[in-house]
Amino acid sequence: MVQSLSSQKTFNPNVQRLSLYGSPNIGVIMLTSEKDVVISQDLKEQQQRIKIIENTLHAKITYLEGTGTVLGVFGIMNSYGVVLSPTLAKKTIANIEDQFPEKNILVLDKYYSIGNLLAVNDYAGIASPLLRKEDLVKIKKCLDVPLFQSTIADSPLVGSLSLITNRSAVLTPHATEEDIEFVKNTLNLESIGVGTVNRGQVYLKSGAVANTKGLICGSNTTALEIINLTNILFG
Repeated sequence: MVQSLSSQKTFNPNVQRLSLYGSPNIGVIMLTSEKDVVISQDLKEQQQRIKIIENTLHAKITYLEGTGTVLGVFGIMNSYGVVLSPTLAKKTIANIEDQFPEKNILVLDKYYSIGNLLAVNDYAGIASPLLRKEDLVKIKKCLDVPLFQSTIADSPLVGSLSLITNRSAVLTPHATEEDIEFVKNTLNLESIGVGTVNRGQVYLKSGAVANTKGLICGSNTTALEIINLTNILFG
């Protein structure tokens, strides 16, 4: 199901609702950065959805074979690099290396859900305390940003509990004032706030993707949630 918000004057024209594979958890399906979107090859024929992604995020779409439906969990990327879980098939990893010759590519030897453990943009990153010091060094070099270990809302799942762009961030409503201030200062953000997606889901990354040009929310996200997200990300 695809629902457009472009006709509603309340919303930024670069804000859309979307489902993929019949699921509102679109954030776990896509790997995104400011300029790139990586999705499974089997979505290529769904042109209506592809156009929504392209027109909303104004990003280049790269299709990968055999990625399954949780690419956003198995990886994380910014404009400089891609960090991947060892869970991904060797063929998929090789495909990513071929598609992004200009980026640094790092495949970790553990952390199957690396996308849940990092919150990064092109300036800095928040890393889960679960990550080993030696892996932090590798990740920092790959993404070419400083990393700072911390929790959000006392949880090590800092990637899951946040939606990060180069300009702004939305955190889980359970985040403390200290969390909010730390993330804002660390990632050099203009704006930050708290919110939910998909009717109260606090794991923001699972239900939305965003950059400085647009926001795509899962199809179950309410109008009030979208207004809140839009005000934080673009207000």
